[in-house]
Amino acid sequence: MHAYPDGTRAEPDKPRKQLGSEGNVRFLNSVRLWDFIEEREQRGVAQPQEDEVSELRELFMQMSGPGGEESSAVSAQP
Repeated sequence: MHAYPDGTRAEPDKPRKQLGSEGNVRFLNSVRLWDFIEEREQRGVAQPQEDEVSELRELFMQMSGPGGEESSAVSAQP
C-alpha cells in the first residue's frame, strides 16, 4: 500500500497487461526486477532451427562470395 506525503492512501493502479513470449496475456499489478530476471533465466534460450542456420549460411556466402572470389583471383595474378 502506498500513501501520499499528506497521509492519504493511494488507490492501486489498474493492472497492466503483459504479452508473454508464448502469446498469452498476463495482468500485472507490479513487476519486480528480480522476478523478471529469474523468469528470463528459467525460460532458457531458444535454439535456432537447422534450416534457419542453413539459410543464413547460404545468404552470407552469396553476399560475401563474389567479392571474396574476385579479390583472391586478382591477388593470385602477378
